[in-house]
Amino acid sequence: MIRNPFALSGAIALTLLAAAACGRKEEATPPAEPATPAATEPVAPAAPAPAVAATPTTAAEFVPMAAAANLFEIESSKVAEKMGQSAAVKDLAKKIIADHTKLGAEMQAAVKKAGLTVTMPTALEGDMAAKVADLKATPAADFDAKYLEMQRDAHEKAIAAFQAFADNGDNADIKAVAAGALPTLRAHLEAVNKAMAAPAAAPAPAKK
Repeated sequence: MIRNPFALSGAIALTLLAAAACGRKEEATPPAEPATPAATEPVAPAAPAPAVAATPTTAAEFVPMAAAANLFEIESSKVAEKMGQSAAVKDLAKKIIADHTKLGAEMQAAVKKAGLTVTMPTALEGDMAAKVADLKATPAADFDAKYLEMQRDAHEKAIAAFQAFADNGDNADIKAVAAGALPTLRAHLEAVNKAMAAPAAAPAPAKK
């Protein structure tokens, strides 16, 4: 009996295909490559908090602050008028007392005119009171330098505050007082700087 050659070749082909399929199943599956970690995005630093305004622009805040600063310059200058070691310091202290007393009266009048209900300090408190107490305890040899340094710092801060309110304040009456005070404050600061730059101050005449 003659076998069909085509049937035989077909069977062989099927056998070879089956063997190949089994071989592929037995091949070891290569291990998966480890996932590459995602690049970490750099964290942007937190934005800084907005700076607090150094000087107030509302009358309710400005008036008490300005009145306290004004009172400090008067009270510290009263100490210098008595304890100053040079005629220049005593004369400067006397002028500061007169000018700032006038400024205080102008501020009170403007507050009344504007109908504001703000409490103006009548006595120094906290850091300002401590500075005046420190000035009183300063040795004679160091007194003039200490007083002038205090006045320079106080007037620089006052000028910045008064300028800011004169430019951006919310009350026309108080703005007018602030603007009007600036030439006097600047003249005081100029006199203080001049006294500090003097090589040696003449001693104040002794009281008779």
